[in-house]
Amino acid sequence: MSDVTADFAARQESLRRNWCALLGVEEPTPEQNFFELGGDSMAAMELISRVHGETGCELPLDVLFTDGSLGELESAMR
Repeated sequence: MSDVTADFAARQESLRRNWCALLGVEEPTPEQNFFELGGDSMAAMELISRVHGETGCELPLDVLFTDGSLGELESAMR
């Protein structure tokens, strides 16, 4: 596995783990929408902060607010 692939996998795992923890989801899927699952602006900031703290990756907040899906956030991390 290349370093780039390993880095993405670590960022993706952090995002998915924190997504589940903040939203009470057991199995995350790309189609899930943050706000439809009960997320709000404070939880969005917490998600962004946690992932950044764990991986150094700065998730684009605008993607979360305009699309809201896990899949789009993962795509923005690449």
